Amino acid sequence: MTQEAKRVKLSGRSLNGASNNVQFTENSATKSIGYWDQDKTKIVRLTNTLIIHYNFADQEKPMNRSEADKRDVGNIMSTFKSLGHVCQTSDPKEKVLDLIGSENELRAKFQLEKGQTPELFIVFIMTHGNKNGKLTTHHDEEFKVYEVCEKLKTNPVLKNALKLLFVSACRGNILDEVTQEEHDTPINLIEDAVYSKKLDTEKPDNVNATRVTTDPNCENFVIMFSCVEGTYSLRSEGTYLVNSICDCFKELDKDVDLEEFLTRIMGYQHDPKQRAKGYTSTPEVKIMKRSRTLTIVKQCAEKKYNDFSYNWMSDAKSHLLTRKAHVFAASNEIYQSVSDELNKHFQFEPKRWKTLEELKDSVSHESGDFDGCVLICVVAELVENENREVCAKINGEKIELKSILGISIGPTTANWVGKPKICVFLNTNTVFQSCSIDIHQNYNETKLSISGTIHAGLLSIILPQANAVETFMETLNDFNSQKKIERATFQQFFFSLLQASETNGKIPPMIVTTLQKTLRMRFPPPIITECFTKTTDGNKKPCTISDLESFISINIKKLKLEFAGASSRGAEVEVDEKKSSILRQNATPFPTKAKKVSKTEEEISEEAVDTVHVVSADVGSGKSELAKYLTFFAQSTREATCVDLMTIMYQFGSRFNWEKQQNSLSAFVQECGEHIKQELHNGSNGVLIIDAIDSLLEDLRKNVLETVRELAENKVPMWIFTRPKCKDELLSHLYGICSVSVIEIDPLSKEKQTEFLQQWGFKRVQIDQFLDKIKQQEAEDLISKVGYLAKLSTFPDLAKNLETVNIYNLSAHIVDTAIRSYLNKQKPDLESSKRIEVFDKIKNELAHEACNYFLSTQIRKQNSIQQGKKALHDLFFRYPAVEVNGTLAAYLFVREMERELDDKLETLKDDAKKASLERMVNFQREILTVF
Repeated sequence: MTQEAKRVKLSGRSLNGASNNVQFTENSATKSIGYWDQDKTKIVRLTNTLIIHYNFADQEKPMNRSEADKRDVGNIMSTFKSLGHVCQTSDPKEKVLDLIGSENELRAKFQLEKGQTPELFIVFIMTHGNKNGKLTTHHDEEFKVYEVCEKLKTNPVLKNALKLLFVSACRGNILDEVTQEEHDTPINLIEDAVYSKKLDTEKPDNVNATRVTTDPNCENFVIMFSCVEGTYSLRSEGTYLVNSICDCFKELDKDVDLEEFLTRIMGYQHDPKQRAKGYTSTPEVKIMKRSRTLTIVKQCAEKKYNDFSYNWMSDAKSHLLTRKAHVFAASNEIYQSVSDELNKHFQFEPKRWKTLEELKDSVSHESGDFDGCVLICVVAELVENENREVCAKINGEKIELKSILGISIGPTTANWVGKPKICVFLNTNTVFQSCSIDIHQNYNETKLSISGTIHAGLLSIILPQANAVETFMETLNDFNSQKKIERATFQQFFFSLLQASETNGKIPPMIVTTLQKTLRMRFPPPIITECFTKTTDGNKKPCTISDLESFISINIKKLKLEFAGASSRGAEVEVDEKKSSILRQNATPFPTKAKKVSKTEEEISEEAVDTVHVVSADVGSGKSELAKYLTFFAQSTREATCVDLMTIMYQFGSRFNWEKQQNSLSAFVQECGEHIKQELHNGSNGVLIIDAIDSLLEDLRKNVLETVRELAENKVPMWIFTRPKCKDELLSHLYGICSVSVIEIDPLSKEKQTEFLQQWGFKRVQIDQFLDKIKQQEAEDLISKVGYLAKLSTFPDLAKNLETVNIYNLSAHIVDTAIRSYLNKQKPDLESSKRIEVFDKIKNELAHEACNYFLSTQIRKQNSIQQGKKALHDLFFRYPAVEVNGTLAAYLFVREMERELDDKLETLKDDAKKASLERMVNFQREILTVF
């Protein structure tokens, strides 16, 4: 008896297996599944679907899979029959291989006329299986996925077809449990099952779970397995994979590229209801290079499923915004170029390792609790071994990629469960001088953990060509220059890399993934605050970041309902541009777990409808970063546009055509995009987020406020971010038009200060000492705002020697960092000498402002600002990056008036200000004493 025959039913879920006979379905009204190369005129004209399935009806349970097989076949038929011919077979192995390998037989089966060829060929295989690609038939035969691919590759009728192969079959005896989530221990399980939570790192049974082979070594192939190598594939009222594919297709609420469609399928299979008993199957996808891209058109108007994008939050809704990058490269030049790009575009914290042992230890053991993502980049010569596995050749030894990929999954680590693990392998001929790769893991649910299987979350790309590093860098820079990073996902970026790559000898370029969430290239900003006070009609209430997300979600939900009333089902491909906007409709979110918020959804809904939200906060409070974060949140679920008025209006405001339908959100957004030469999201059916309205000169601000008023009259949902000085003017323009809620950012509590510094790698003991020292020296205003605290976290040696930390130096660091950040944002290409000149001018004028603050004498002339001259330092003072009061004012004053301090202190009558200056003088003298 086979190993499969010993297996017992999984608590109401049995294992994989399929139906007899041959059936042909003809369709009188065929629809297209989608279109090619993002061009709606290039419709997919012929799709054929073949179901290869075996039901083992004469076997005892659990080998008998008749019931699940019948459901699967019926499900596939009902889902795909309108797209083209659907055939099924349960013939013996040789007849099936002859069918898919023979042009004549395949033409006869699908009634293809002479010269007619399918553009898309979909194959489903549902049966029992085992390790190393073995599949079985109920005719007591074995065959391999490899054999199926070889036949498909050589059939002339399929030469130019995109071939999608879905394999629903077991690949081993490991039960993939859901970790870091409360579940009862599964009972009535397979007698010889290996539980994934109990895998041992010294002898892991899942060593092949991350194996990468060169199969099928042919373009235009995509293979999706229902589980990773070594694990069980599950079924319950049909197989998990087939149910997920059909449900995902039927519930597509917008046009999606193939990469997103496959990611969504994996998301369906990881849905909470699929893993309710504490286990599931982790699907795996292998994508080869393709001659053209496929977009699958939406099938329904109403959103029915979960949000598919990674939200950078733990299950307990704690933010996980830091990210690590581990680079293994022999050449320092290669390391430097790769790491610089990773840091510049994605804020990864790169580290270079010279041995794989170091890399393994770092990935497995040094991840921080607040890390939300890890990237592993290996630059080495890529070769194939005798088992057709892809290897990295280091110091003459072939190291299988699976041993490198395996360091990021269980049982090697529990830290990365549920989080994206991006792996990039780039070929090079540079010689390495060292190599090395080798307890039971505890998976604990904490407020910073994400539940999931140990095998999910990997996204890997292999680029074998000689110029792989150059291809990677050029494609990344292309994405950046064309602003694709703002909206693209890593899956889409990897596909572009795949299309730009070439086969090298026996190794083809490929993507292998188990990542069930779309991972956007534009990561959320790592600085946001958590606590707010919301005022509506004079009533003040505390609220959280989750509340703000809920307000936006209600805005989106209301827009969706209004928009859906005017839309049709839109399941077929439409070339008519008048209907194309309907096909682009995005989704609305619902959380994987119930959110713990302070208000009921009904209360939030009542408050959010027809409300403009005004976020008012002082400099350093994280206002702009909050605007970016909420834009990131909204864009993952629906159209949203963030307009940074400081940048756009300062440079282009005088050119705006304010008579040009400025009551139209679409026109306003389009014109903003035209001036900055960047296509902004068309927010005609979305949320508008406006930042820095208070940075504008009076005439420009008046025009923008009039536009805001007209948009509010048209019930456009808006979030407007301003500093307090402009709040009343803004409210007066909205008076009587709509309900307005004012949201203020609260000062950071000690708990939030501690949590924030922990995110940046500081230990709890260090944090407590640092915060206590700041309090003792009466400089709490330096740590009460998240923007200032973020700048302090980058102070050199802050964590190493607290005894030498001086308030004067900390203040200087905040001011200098704020000016540099401003210059980097406004003029990133400013030449060095000019940058120094502008830096010094800004700092000197800040010192003059400090004198005004303490002495109430207008030392600084502000004529240039009133006249609107476009000098960088003038814009800085209209919208300063630091607030000149308190501790920072004292630092600037002492720095400016060093020779006259004693005289100035004697004339100062304000006791509080005088005391702050005296403290700052002492801090300065401490530094001078040391030197």
